[in-house]
Amino acid sequence: GHVEPAPDFAVAGGLFVTPNAGKANSVDLLNVTFTKNQASALEVDAAITGSIKGATIADNDKGVSGGAKLSIGDSVVANNAGGNCTAAHASAGGGNVQFPQGGTACTPDVVYGDPMLGALAANGGPTDTMLPAAGGAAAKAGKACPATDQRGTTRPANGCTSGAVEVP
Repeated sequence: GHVEPAPDFAVAGGLFVTPNAGKANSVDLLNVTFTKNQASALEVDAAITGSIKGATIADNDKGVSGGAKLSIGDSVVANNAGGNCTAAHASAGGGNVQFPQGGTACTPDVVYGDPMLGALAANGGPTDTMLPAAGGAAAKAGKACPATDQRGTTRPANGCTSGAVEVP
């Protein structure tokens, strides 16, 4: 795919993915956090394929807009003011947590529950993350999480945390 800034920088989103003529039109996102964007966290053209794995998409004006050909796995999509997902996506192995319930289910096997995400902060690693609470819905909800989280912390083989960050 082709990544470019949103046309109106005053209300820019997190990532805008459009087809690129003559190129592979796929995007794979692994262990990423999208938060506090003034539009969609992810705005994805209908022609784009790929996956979102081990992501936290929270507290944006909108969560995932479009991109129905993307699969989502072991991710948290929560508290996005304009809705979490505008299209249903294939599940990439389950482990998805969505909050609150209502609107379009991000995947057919989504679990609804509050992940109890902390604020974007330095939780270790090279980038800021949103650490879920040990008692939140994301803890131990993962099914086939990546081997490490966004911080580079090793995840357990069984009972990993959905989203970009493993609960300590």
